Amino acid sequence: GGILRLGFLSSDFGPHPVGWAMLPLIEQLVASTRLEVVCLALDLPERQHAGTAERRAIAAAAHAFFDLTRLTDAEAARAIDGLRLHVLVNLVGHTAGARHALTHYRPAPVQASYYGYAGTTALPQMHYALLDAAAAPPPLAAAEFTERMAYFPFSHFVAAHARRYAHAPHASRLAHPWPAGEWPAGEEERATWSPALRRVDSM
Repeated sequence: GGILRLGFLSSDFGPHPVGWAMLPLIEQLVASTRLEVVCLALDLPERQHAGTAERRAIAAAAHAFFDLTRLTDAEAARAIDGLRLHVLVNLVGHTAGARHALTHYRPAPVQASYYGYAGTTALPQMHYALLDAAAAPPPLAAAEFTERMAYFPFSHFVAAHARRYAHAPHASRLAHPWPAGEWPAGEEERATWSPALRRVDSM
């Protein structure tokens, strides 16, 4: 068969958690699949990523990169339609930078939400939600989501800790970067968090 053209739409292709996570994912998709990966940027006026190192890296990793920030929703939708994508993945959801009027034009035959928003968009133009069964258990998804579910076998999150913090010891364990039994906070922080942590331990 032919090559599947996959577009990622985001307002966070830059120094942002979504940008940091998507860079290694895009690199792996380009290196190990037959997908053609296209990135589409919609920066916020107050959060411009053009010229940042992260933006340059993401643009270099993808097969193609287009900055649609200055286009209207209709203009951006026409531009995306002209790319003849097979699947358009919206990484924004109902977070800052959402431009749902753009996807309302349905510039791709299949549209899905992923990563930046782990909930239903409740939008008829979004066909799939790409999540995992822990983030959206099937009974909840059946009751609450308007999208069809496409489940990852494990977590839908991309962990880029080891790469971002290669200079730090035990970077792959940054979720808990201190040894068991040690607490890297001062007395005030310890007094604030300890009661809450004890309650969690007793649940």
